[in-house]
Amino acid sequence: MGKGNRNRNDRYEDVYSMSGAGAAVNKTPRAAAKKDNTTTILITVIAVLLLASLAIFIFSSSGIVERSTVYVSSENFEVTGTMLPYYENLAYSSTFEQYYMLYYNYVYQGDAAQAYTAVANMMSGYTLNDFFDSAIATSKEMVALAEEAVKNGVKLDDEELASIETTLKNSSAASLGRGVKKKDLRAALELQALASKYAKTVDEDIKNTATKEDILAFVNENKADFYKIDALKFVFSLKAADYADDGVAYATAEKLVDLYAAKLLGTTTPADYKKVLIEYVVERDFDKLMDENKGTLEAPDAELAKSVKAALAENLFQTVVNGEIFVSSVTDNATYAETVEKVASKLLATCTSTIGNLTVTESYTVAADDEILSWLSNEETKENETKMKAESTDSEYSKTVYMVTKPMYLDERETKDVAHILIKAEEKATDEVKAAAKEKADKVLAEYLAGEKTLDAFKKLAETYNEDSGSVYEGVYPGQMVKAFEEWCFDEARVEGDTGIVQTEFGYHIMYFIGDGEVVYYNNAMASYADEKYSDLIKDLTKEHVVLNDKAIAKKTSETVPPETTKAPETTEAAA
Repeated sequence: MGKGNRNRNDRYEDVYSMSGAGAAVNKTPRAAAKKDNTTTILITVIAVLLLASLAIFIFSSSGIVERSTVYVSSENFEVTGTMLPYYENLAYSSTFEQYYMLYYNYVYQGDAAQAYTAVANMMSGYTLNDFFDSAIATSKEMVALAEEAVKNGVKLDDEELASIETTLKNSSAASLGRGVKKKDLRAALELQALASKYAKTVDEDIKNTATKEDILAFVNENKADFYKIDALKFVFSLKAADYADDGVAYATAEKLVDLYAAKLLGTTTPADYKKVLIEYVVERDFDKLMDENKGTLEAPDAELAKSVKAALAENLFQTVVNGEIFVSSVTDNATYAETVEKVASKLLATCTSTIGNLTVTESYTVAADDEILSWLSNEETKENETKMKAESTDSEYSKTVYMVTKPMYLDERETKDVAHILIKAEEKATDEVKAAAKEKADKVLAEYLAGEKTLDAFKKLAETYNEDSGSVYEGVYPGQMVKAFEEWCFDEARVEGDTGIVQTEFGYHIMYFIGDGEVVYYNNAMASYADEKYSDLIKDLTKEHVVLNDKAIAKKTSETVPPETTKAPETTEAAA
């Protein structure tokens, strides 16, 4: 799921990219996507990797490439031993890039050196067999598609062939390795390009022939992929290790958990659920915080403590849940007023965090062996129903209480289809760079407005000027894009064919509004439906057209050795 945010043709540009012998797969993040803030460092590091990694697959342990060996074939096509290194490199570079972007964006928050080192270490666990197997799988698919393309009269046009020649012209002979000639790379690129072209045709045919009834039926057959349930969830958890040898304190804490878990289970609205939870936090933490902050004061008597806790819980609820201004002064007792205010501010932070982390969205599931998930996914489960799951071991005691806030539903948020042309000028760019980018964006838009003013015309300009990895975004949903980009897309006054320029942290986007898209779940379902149909077709075409040289494949597999770890650039500053 989640593929509706991209033009599906871009998927085939990823899988069958023709960016050159040393840079086969382009998975650079699309610029306007909110979380994919990959910088020039990423692109440069990956470029260095790709140029170096090709050699890994060209030199086997013996250093000999058997030009005459055909691994995959059909009536009109074959993949030889001198074409395979290119496809092996596709697999290697694609794997590295995907993990690199994951680590770069989400684990190391933009630290290129750390991300590179982590992924390089992880990649050392792969062997050449892994990438050889992937190359064979890719070759099978491409040969099947290319054979079917010939059968249906699809072939590469002059422009596509010229693009391949340009790629070949720009390829370094040294990067091709011993035994591999440009004619081998040409054959690999032509097969790749034809497969890509026909794959797009197949995908378009699947989408164009799918009816709304087909997609809705697919959704109902695959509820686990599309239905969601929103719930509040809180885990009462005690760890025996936290109480050392104090069995009395552990037993007291356990009784408190039992009491408030039962109260939480008995709530009937989200507000009540949150109120009880705040009361639990106050009851659990108040005495400890008072003890830590009271200095030389005696502990307040039970009646005073009880009234203060009740008042605090109410004020915290009104602030955290209802948004009112927090009142930390809850007692007239001058002796404890200052200490209580200190405790109140700490409880406010705890309650804010606790309530803020409550809401969860569970994917629909039919896992009957899991009591809670089975209950959540039951169509008879109603809004505001609660359920508890208790677990206990020698080292931990826990009770988890759920409240369903939105029973099974489909994501029906509206989406928009747009195209853009990015002129890069990132946030840290100088004023001069930004001004030049804005001037260029103005000129590109003026060129569009002076022409045919159609989507095709806009796409044509994108081929020349766009500095992003793709131009069309289909199924843009709320929260997906950076703010300015999204606001332009979802402007209520927006009509088909609208254009404009939007500035974001990535630069200037010349925008084109294609129109309203389908709702989120429908886009996701269409993407999954097309993937499934496509996979089924590939299986059939492979059986019909493809012949494997099992003996050669087995021999090659037995000879391969672990790949070297490509050395990272010495500095990332230079790469930037």
